[in-house]
Amino acid sequence: MNKALKTLNLAWAERLEPYYYKVIGGIERRKAKKKIEELNPYIVGITGSCGKSTATKLLSEMLAKGYAEPVYAGLGNNSKRWVYRSLRKLNRNRQIVVQEISGGEPGYLDYLVADVPLDIAVLTTIGGDHISAFKSEDAILAEKSKLLDALKPEGVACLNIDDPHLARLAAENKRNIGLISYGRAADAAVRAEIVSADWKSRLCFTLYVEGKSYPVKTRFVGTVLLTSILAALAAIHAKGLPLEPAIAALADIEPMKNHMSIHKTASGQHLLMDAFKAPYWATKLFAADLSEMKNGKLVVVLGQISDTGNTGSRAYRQIMREIAPHCQMIIGVDGAFRAADKLKGTLGDCEIVASNDIHEVHKLISAQNDALIVVKSGRRSKLWRLYEMTQAPIDCKIMPCQLVTGCSECPSLRPKN
Repeated sequence: MNKALKTLNLAWAERLEPYYYKVIGGIERRKAKKKIEELNPYIVGITGSCGKSTATKLLSEMLAKGYAEPVYAGLGNNSKRWVYRSLRKLNRNRQIVVQEISGGEPGYLDYLVADVPLDIAVLTTIGGDHISAFKSEDAILAEKSKLLDALKPEGVACLNIDDPHLARLAAENKRNIGLISYGRAADAAVRAEIVSADWKSRLCFTLYVEGKSYPVKTRFVGTVLLTSILAALAAIHAKGLPLEPAIAALADIEPMKNHMSIHKTASGQHLLMDAFKAPYWATKLFAADLSEMKNGKLVVVLGQISDTGNTGSRAYRQIMREIAPHCQMIIGVDGAFRAADKLKGTLGDCEIVASNDIHEVHKLISAQNDALIVVKSGRRSKLWRLYEMTQAPIDCKIMPCQLVTGCSECPSLRPKN
């Protein structure tokens, strides 16, 4: 967010920000196009309904740590204006840009095809995010696959063929482009076989590429983000680099904060935080993956889920029923509050609690010191506060919160006297 806007009331600043950038957007675009012409950057664009931030982080850090490449990472800020801003900040010839790219509405990615020539295009998954804008997953695919239209003639696409939409796109290859497939599918060019994925051992797998096998260790938990890991490795392969330095760098790279990240508190408790984004379709995958993550007791805090359509509370109840066999306790907050209240005493040995008091939730999980605390929600619930409370007391009790700003940067978390 612009520093001038930050000095205003935070809620008003977030409302005014799009108008501010509407005014300067043309300037950003002209400067970005000039930098592309002058410096000829090597651009990797990454999009998808899920996992693009992690793939962007992993690829940029692998390139920097494994190959000492000068990398600019356009991480997190993935809208049109931020893509232009990333490009206008370049300062050296043929610099590598690894850019996360959003495509949240029909026609949004047309600017990319017009202005941003890609060397590598990475597509992670196609799911139900923004389904209300697109109406169907096929329409989402049509928009996100415009990334392939932005490729240079010698460019390469990296597609996750575990996703049925992208598998079809790869098989048809109507654009007749260079293509590297990745996934757990037997015919993937960059393929993984899982060795372990629980939260204590972390995700380990064997990677198979062009007849060679590589043992891979990571700091990740479960298999949900394996797609992002393979996306980054596929891009390394597409660039023609040896895989060994990337694999060595990967072993020490931590997940993004609040994207399946593990945090140990002063009391020795472990929190698995995934409270940034929770579309219904991806939350179902997360629920199915709990059996892979589990090693000992589990307590799950479930908050707001997006893109539930007309299913409402039923979607939350379905998720809770699926995860209950793996948990000692489920705590439903915000959007999950009503579903938890309805399911109390109905899910066998799993205790169900409904609470919208963040301080009460903190007390409940603090009493479960021998369990892994898994926190899953969209950003509206602001459940990152549960980790912040293990560091120092907080004042904020808002539930839900409509601010986009994260808790760590919000002045309401711990107001200064």
